[in-house]
Amino acid sequence: MNSRPDLTQSTRKLNCDGMIGTRDELPQGVEDVGNAVALPTRKALGTARTNDADPAHRLRAKQGLYLRTRATADLIVSESAAGHLAFQWSSPEPTGHLQVGPCESSRKWIAFPGGYVVSEVGCFTIFVRDSNGDHEAKLGVGAPCPGQDAVEGYSES
Repeated sequence: MNSRPDLTQSTRKLNCDGMIGTRDELPQGVEDVGNAVALPTRKALGTARTNDADPAHRLRAKQGLYLRTRATADLIVSESAAGHLAFQWSSPEPTGHLQVGPCESSRKWIAFPGGYVVSEVGCFTIFVRDSNGDHEAKLGVGAPCPGQDAVEGYSES
């Protein structure tokens, strides 16, 4: 399984105007990745079916994205997850490569609504690329990754 970033995918830019809140401390269940964004790496996310005709976007997992104020980063789906996982924040169209920041706030973290779309439940590798390099993160979407807590609540497969 190849876990390099897939840089062949089209890139979208996060719209800072789409923020839904700010905070100084991260909520429970998400962790700072690369000192730029915070992602749910401790427990698997629940999924629900979408009405999208694209089979690669069959299921959705809602999850807010937390961006550190004034930070910049790229969220990139790994080669092994390309075509099976996409980001959907601040854009109606899913993408495998999302550029985030810099966004301004008087608080440490800025929250954006959205989440992930997937073709099937599983454990997916993504990368957060910042000025210090690539930081790998494992996301359980509908099913936990090794070492993650199981899905809480309802999840379709």
